Amino acid sequence: MDEATSTHPGGGPDDRRARRVRSALREALFEIAPVGLMFVNELGECERVNETFCEITGRRPDEVYGHAYLTVLHPDDHALMMTHWRASVARHERTGGDVRFVRPDDSIAPVSVQIAPLLVDNDVVGYLVTVVDMSERYEHDRQLRDSETFLRAINDRAPIGICMIDPLGTALNANPRLVEILGVDPTGRNLTEFVVDEDLDHAVTTSMEAVAAGRVDYDFSVRFFRPDGSLRTSHVHAHALLDDDGDLSNSVIAVIDTTDEVEARQRSERYAELLAALTDFVALCDEAGRITFLNRVAEIHGDALSPKAGSRRLADFFDAASRGRLAAEAWPEVIAHGFWQGELTLAGPRGISVPASVSLAVHRHDEGDRSVSVVARDITDFKNAQRALEVQATHDPLTGLPNRALLFDRVAHAIERGTREVSNVVLMFVDLDGFKRVNDTHGHDAGDEVLRGVATRLLDVVRLGDTVARSGGDEFVVLCESLPDTEVTFSIASRIVERLSEPFGVGAELARIGASVGVAFGDASATVAGLVKRADLAVYEAKRMGRGCVVTHDLTGMLRRVS
Repeated sequence: MDEATSTHPGGGPDDRRARRVRSALREALFEIAPVGLMFVNELGECERVNETFCEITGRRPDEVYGHAYLTVLHPDDHALMMTHWRASVARHERTGGDVRFVRPDDSIAPVSVQIAPLLVDNDVVGYLVTVVDMSERYEHDRQLRDSETFLRAINDRAPIGICMIDPLGTALNANPRLVEILGVDPTGRNLTEFVVDEDLDHAVTTSMEAVAAGRVDYDFSVRFFRPDGSLRTSHVHAHALLDDDGDLSNSVIAVIDTTDEVEARQRSERYAELLAALTDFVALCDEAGRITFLNRVAEIHGDALSPKAGSRRLADFFDAASRGRLAAEAWPEVIAHGFWQGELTLAGPRGISVPASVSLAVHRHDEGDRSVSVVARDITDFKNAQRALEVQATHDPLTGLPNRALLFDRVAHAIERGTREVSNVVLMFVDLDGFKRVNDTHGHDAGDEVLRGVATRLLDVVRLGDTVARSGGDEFVVLCESLPDTEVTFSIASRIVERLSEPFGVGAELARIGASVGVAFGDASATVAGLVKRADLAVYEAKRMGRGCVVTHDLTGMLRRVS
């Protein structure tokens, strides 16, 4: 009923005008409301909708007037809506929920619907239905879920260990790779619990100094002790997270297990922060080897080599030998089979070269083109450690001379060369006389000093290409090849006896020893064991004859004192 034409007992012109104003106000509010509005009568038939409702449902007013509201609902939501409707009818209270509207083009509009009964003198005359379009919220929630799923997938499948720690170093979480590296889930425990004692001061000091200096990125190398007793050498990079006041909040920790030289390759732009945290050289090239992307480490390296970023090629970052191998082996292999791994040498600034473990991998894109990722890790420390282990396995730690194993290997090669080149092989056993007295009188430190002095004097006596070895205790061995005659051999042996009889300085005192030398000659028919045995018999005979002399064991089996 139109209030402008209604009558009310006692109502005057002012009352009618006020009612018209209120009616106009309700009309305006109905139309400008930011939500969809629909008025249905007590039978559930639509009598009025606003423009927002039409925009949400995609229907004109004449398409919904006179129809039940169920006509715009998704069929699967009819039962839910009827439940809310009956609750509103029964209790005369507002009710509602989230449902879906079906537009004429069959697209779905997720909405939140509220049903409010309209009462006049306590009688229901209809219902006001409010509709809020939830499409943007649902899309935002979907994107948020997709983002969380994506980040979780990256975290779970990352080839490096990742966790977040609080300012005290307690792990708040850990991805599977970190659990694998540590051998246990560190969540809730302080990461320092897993660090080897010898490395703990370095790790803690580095972290504290970085925080005090306000640096958000810092790194260090440590060894982690696993529950099974094994050690994992790892490179740790920390990225500090600051709160709004600039104070340290938490830190993201990236752990690279360098024990097995694990190559960390990152393929996601969302992983860019952790890529920047790595100390590896990471680059992306096209199929022609032109650089299209460099990470922070590679950019710094590249700027030191060439300031012209647009013209740089992958080969520019390596030395001449590595460029040849890259062109002849690595690049054809990765283009043909998708992957290559090996060791190359990065050409550093100021002529400093860096040995690196390099991995190349092909990536195919939706557009059909391909790119090649390059990950190069500095293995200088690994190489130095490898060389140190090799020296330790083949050399005497006290004197630095070849040990027994390396000596016998050289003897075998010398006999083989002698067979080919028809040259002789001479083995001299040098046994120190009176060395025990040095240890007993001056102490073992002094004895060690004398042994080092013996090594130095033996190297002074022999020729440049000869081998001087320590076979154990106070026994040394000299291997000579291609000596011109026996006189030269005897001369070398005699000089050894002479030089070793000279006193050795031990602190403020002098220590005296002597030497007995056994010499064995080898020819094409000689064996390592035979030559060693004959030299051993000769030195034994030299000591039996009074020490401080040279005894030879010739090819006929004769023992003869030379000096």
